[in-house]
Amino acid sequence: MHDQNAALWFLFSTCFLAGMGFLLCLVLFVTPSVQKKRAGEEYTRMEKALREAPKEQAGKREQASETPAAAAGTKEEKEKRSADSASQGLSESAFAALNEENPSFVGVLTFPILHFSYPVAQGLTDRNSFVFAHCMADGSMFGSLKTLGETSAIAESTPNGIYFRIEKEKQEDIYRVLFFGPVKTDDTAFYCRVFSDEDYDAWLLHAEAASWYDPGEGARKKAEKTRPNLVILSTCYGTDHRENFAVVGARWERAAYNAPDIKGATER
Repeated sequence: MHDQNAALWFLFSTCFLAGMGFLLCLVLFVTPSVQKKRAGEEYTRMEKALREAPKEQAGKREQASETPAAAAGTKEEKEKRSADSASQGLSESAFAALNEENPSFVGVLTFPILHFSYPVAQGLTDRNSFVFAHCMADGSMFGSLKTLGETSAIAESTPNGIYFRIEKEKQEDIYRVLFFGPVKTDDTAFYCRVFSDEDYDAWLLHAEAASWYDPGEGARKKAEKTRPNLVILSTCYGTDHRENFAVVGARWERAAYNAPDIKGATER
């Protein structure tokens, strides 16, 4: 009788452990795969809307450049009109088309020097807002971010700074890259929200200490003095996912924006 009970208990334990193992595999492998697939499908729809949106934007800017007023004036006046035109952000219809695909859509992130442009969902309201995306093997999404640290050529080719931008509805925000480099995934001093000026200063020093990039003394001092809002781009880095690769951008004035032509980034 004792042996029979022991056998039954062994059978029950084996079935229980097998069931728990199946559920664990489901959580660890199947569920993320489904979520990743859904996210990919959603991004495909939003990218389609994004590809159509710039055509409308480009048409409006081209019409504006052909007006007599655009052709007249001094060189400085023409450059100012060009900058104003480029900083208008997304039109109402373009924003609405992307927002229809995802109600959490807030803008389009364009990184000219890396030639990518992607829609951004969720907030972007904190003093240090994080934008996460996959590091795809083919270099899509944030797969090209790590190239910033793989060679000094990019930094050397942009002596006036590295920039990215976020186009919102009728608004465009410019960000200057202050730091980039690998960050431990469990670095709670980096992956945290900033509220007070003291928090901001401590966070900035922590990010600077781990950076592979020096934006220049002038940019560092300006950021420390004015405490502009920050946007941090973060993606997985390495095969064991113990580190992420992060790029820290500070909100900057358009006058200093010296990015290359973005045509290749928006018409991928």
